Amino acid sequence: MKFPILVLVAAVGVTNVDNAREILAKSAQFANLDARVSTEPSDESQALSWMIVHDRQSDLLGLTFATVPAARLYGLCGLKHLRAATYSKTRRRLAHDRSQVLLLGGCIARHTTVSDALVLRSGGDRPPSFDEICDALGEKFGGF
Repeated sequence: MKFPILVLVAAVGVTNVDNAREILAKSAQFANLDARVSTEPSDESQALSWMIVHDRQSDLLGLTFATVPAARLYGLCGLKHLRAATYSKTRRRLAHDRSQVLLLGGCIARHTTVSDALVLRSGGDRPPSFDEICDALGEKFGGF
């Protein structure tokens, strides 16, 4: 099911790893596809898809050390979808990251820390978390 993702990514201008990395490294928020007013997927979700489709594990791991907190979460999300061997260790490292980050899950915004975003939550009315947003990114593209 990767062919539709390739077509979408090629159509929006994410043509190489440098372009995808730059888009993700400048991300102001960690968001699923429903966060934009437009019906088009966000630049970040398209860049993440490109990195995943092209199995850019080392670049995604590098993003988890980025200056911008949202970029760290996009990197971790990519590692999760690739089932990378480095995912668990990287998640444990970021669980201690107290940097502020904006999460957007649909129309719900949440200002929190990277570490709090990684806390697994259950129940009905709860703010968006890393796992919910990351999983939604995968689902919107029919699974990575």
